[in-house]
Amino acid sequence: MSFSRLIATLLAFGIAGLAVAQPMPHCVDESCHTLDASVTVDRQHLDELLQSLDSVDGALADKIRQQVADDADDLKTVLDRFSLIHVSINAESRVKVDEGAADPLLPSGRWGTFLIRVQNLAGVTAPLRLHCDQQRQPNRELARDRWVEIEVIDDESLPRVLSGTPLEYRIVRFRTDQVGTRSALCAIDVGQGTADIGFRNDVLLTFNCQADLANARPASSQADLRRWLENMVWHHRYSQAEIRAATGLTPKAIRAALKKFDLRVDNRPERGPDADLLVLPYPGGRHPRTGFLDGAINPQRDTKVSVFTPWDPNSYVVVDVPEAIWSNLGLTYLAHTHIPTIWDQREQHLDRTEWDRQQDGSLTMSRTLPNGIAFGTVVKPTRQSVRMEMWLTNGTDQVLTGLRVQNCVMLKAAKQFSAQTNENKIHWGPYAACRNANGDRWVITAWDPVDRAWGNDRCPCLHSDPKFPDCRPGQTQRLRGWLSFYSGDEIYQELLRIEQSGWRVPEKEEVRLVGAVFDERTGKPIPSRIHLRDANGAWKLVQSVGGDAIHYDRRPPRMAGSSEVHTTLTADPFSVALPAGRYTIRVERGKEYLPVEETLEVGGESVTRQFRLRRWANLAERGWYSGDTHLHRSLDELPNAMLAEDLNVTFPLTYWVTRAGQTPDSPRAARPVPDKLIQVDPTHVIYPVNTEYEIAQVSGRRQTLGAVFVLNHRQPLQLAAPPVRPVARLARDQDALLDLDKHSWPWSLMIAPVMEVDLFELSNNHVWQTRFGFKDWTSGTDAEYMDVEKDEDGFSESGWIDYGFQTYYALLNCGLRMRVSAGTASGVHPVQIGFSRVYVHVPGQFSYQKWIRGLDAGRSFVTNGPMLDVRFNGRHAGETFSTESGGQTRIAVTGQCESRRPLERIEIVVNGIVRQSVSPQNLPLEDGGYLTRLDVSVDDPDSYWVAVRCFEKHPSGRVRFAHTNPVYMDIPDRPLIPRREQVDYLVNRVSKVMGELRGVLSDEALEEYGQAVEFYRQKLEAAR
Repeated sequence: MSFSRLIATLLAFGIAGLAVAQPMPHCVDESCHTLDASVTVDRQHLDELLQSLDSVDGALADKIRQQVADDADDLKTVLDRFSLIHVSINAESRVKVDEGAADPLLPSGRWGTFLIRVQNLAGVTAPLRLHCDQQRQPNRELARDRWVEIEVIDDESLPRVLSGTPLEYRIVRFRTDQVGTRSALCAIDVGQGTADIGFRNDVLLTFNCQADLANARPASSQADLRRWLENMVWHHRYSQAEIRAATGLTPKAIRAALKKFDLRVDNRPERGPDADLLVLPYPGGRHPRTGFLDGAINPQRDTKVSVFTPWDPNSYVVVDVPEAIWSNLGLTYLAHTHIPTIWDQREQHLDRTEWDRQQDGSLTMSRTLPNGIAFGTVVKPTRQSVRMEMWLTNGTDQVLTGLRVQNCVMLKAAKQFSAQTNENKIHWGPYAACRNANGDRWVITAWDPVDRAWGNDRCPCLHSDPKFPDCRPGQTQRLRGWLSFYSGDEIYQELLRIEQSGWRVPEKEEVRLVGAVFDERTGKPIPSRIHLRDANGAWKLVQSVGGDAIHYDRRPPRMAGSSEVHTTLTADPFSVALPAGRYTIRVERGKEYLPVEETLEVGGESVTRQFRLRRWANLAERGWYSGDTHLHRSLDELPNAMLAEDLNVTFPLTYWVTRAGQTPDSPRAARPVPDKLIQVDPTHVIYPVNTEYEIAQVSGRRQTLGAVFVLNHRQPLQLAAPPVRPVARLARDQDALLDLDKHSWPWSLMIAPVMEVDLFELSNNHVWQTRFGFKDWTSGTDAEYMDVEKDEDGFSESGWIDYGFQTYYALLNCGLRMRVSAGTASGVHPVQIGFSRVYVHVPGQFSYQKWIRGLDAGRSFVTNGPMLDVRFNGRHAGETFSTESGGQTRIAVTGQCESRRPLERIEIVVNGIVRQSVSPQNLPLEDGGYLTRLDVSVDDPDSYWVAVRCFEKHPSGRVRFAHTNPVYMDIPDRPLIPRREQVDYLVNRVSKVMGELRGVLSDEALEEYGQAVEFYRQKLEAAR
């Protein structure tokens, strides 16, 4: 192409482009929105419309079908009768909106369904968007003039996106809890800039919101009518439409009655400053909910009272007591229509009841059901609170069980409390509380005994739902309730004050300690462990208030002073009845919080205490999560105890066997053991399928062999031991890990090489917070070279731990690269779960699979006190380095050691020998505890391993330590050479046990000891 021709072509395209870009003139008369008379409704579209309509309003769908059948030739006319809004999209995609022919009648409390007619001259295929100024927005404080919920149906049959055909229809639903005339300005568009310049794209819709007068209750007398009108006009401020909905009176009769009784909003009597809280029967006629109205159709006033706030005489909450009662018979009572009750199923109608005002100002209600069950409620206002009592009498001939009660406090009419969210609520023990939008006022409710405290964001409402004890025929059971209002920001202190008042046990005169545990930094309640003793050393066990308490009491009779008695608590208040006297209370939570200990003087009045625990370390923020690999606690107890100790991963040994030749079973399990992970919360999990082989009987006689754990297997192990090698193969087939319990069991040094054990419990179940108890257990099995500390009774605590260290080091030097673990055997021994624990580093977000892989990889450290966040050449523990590719042999050890108390020493261990001792810096941390930064390096001409361990200074000489998993430096042709004294000990120990078991074990089982001896003897050849 020539240059001149190219220029001409470009100019031509440029001119064409300019012509296209010029704006088109806007059409501003009706002709732009005129639909061709020949356009009809497609029969397929009608079918899709009716299919979608069937799912939301079958009655309307049937009505349309009937009219179509009567007038099949004019589908457009039929559908237009039910169209509330007409939308016209002209050829320029401009939208014009007009009101349709449908009757804008809304049944209060229910969805009203209408059609939207859309004539689409532009073939637009965008979503149809509807916006109304009166539409309620979820999760926001309810504006007083916002009155309607709106939903444009968007489903597979009839999507919100337009099809592009000239004429189609969409479905819209409106719902309100109001009665009377209500208006909303509604706009429609199909995308930005599609409003018609010449016409309006919005329309003012005026609805007639009608209550179901079948739910109205005529007054029984003129005096009764006056009481109800005073209630509705003076206090609830009802409109005449709402009065009509409540009473059934005509507008004329309402006006006459108001005039006769001279009832106006402005002549309401003033209430004195010392008056009790105002409690009135709820009149009905106005739906007490904002949302979830389909869950409360035709709400009955029989069980509802209004409690007015002390700071605003026009604000109130509606208390439904009871909203529902369940039993072993089914849904026994419901105060509205939603789920069918047992009476609905039998087509039996319940008579209406009303509240009675008693001389003391209380309101009472009672009802007897057709089967003879009777229940009732007493509501008694005081200046500061409303006390409530529910009772239930079993008039049947069978025991009633599962008597759950749902009591609802609806917040719609309480100014600044009606946001549809649960973010403004707390649930603590039996208490449910909601704060206002300003955050300085609260509505509080509680019931005892509570079954569940919760909130429904859609209503919105508060629940403290109680549960009656089982009720025998002729027996009466009772519940107690509370409702109050609070101004201030110390809500937990207020709840403790309420608890101290004794409202739950008013008939008993007792002195109680009422307490709660909080995180000092966040101010939020936290789970915890409580130890409580009187001046004589007697243990006391606290109870949770509305939450869960697990009492743990282990006092071995032959170990004086080795006792562990405590209560683990959910993040709820606690209480205990105490005689007058002096008490010592200790509050703890796991390893990362500083404990609090306090002496209490209890006299003639109850005592309230808030215990604030300071978190001195937060390992999870750095990716470290803790676990206990040896537990004998039930699956029911573990969630409580784990959260109280902030222990992330647990391995309960749900399968157990103690006799040779038998397969493991689960004799202690209260129910079948689940075969999958139990998620307590996002960072706390239980893996339930774990087995302990703890062989103590062979051929029917006592013969202790030892214990080994199979962790993380998928199915029960249908295999007996000994021999043990088949068990190891089966465990590997199920991706399980083998964990060596204690190093001094008779078979421990055999199974390490024969089973190729994965984990070594470096802090095991003889390491306790209470006094060290197993001093003489396996004393004499240690080697002379170990030089472990002992006294006349056997091992000291330090000696026992050192014995474990040195055994582990000997096995590592023989090439058995077991990873460190820690277990407590809580449930058997006097120790809390997680006193010794293994921390595993997890990259990114926590998951069990990442954690178990990290445990197997050795990215870990073990502790019963301090914390070790250490790197080796920038890597986590468990790493194997090699010089095959020319790398250096030196390992840089960096990181930090943190501890609750000052550290006494930090040691760098190479091949089982302390290569360097680091003087701790013990820099005070802002939140308590101490920090030492670590920056050293090690090297060796031969292959080697290195680990870090540290020890706290303990005032009573107890051993509190941490120990990392090793890292390894492999140097080709320069293997790690074990020490002869170590290998001699291993050979001799296994040989001795083997000799003792001749004639006891089968030849196959005994051969495994011979294989272990041979394994160690081969190491002996190179030892030095």
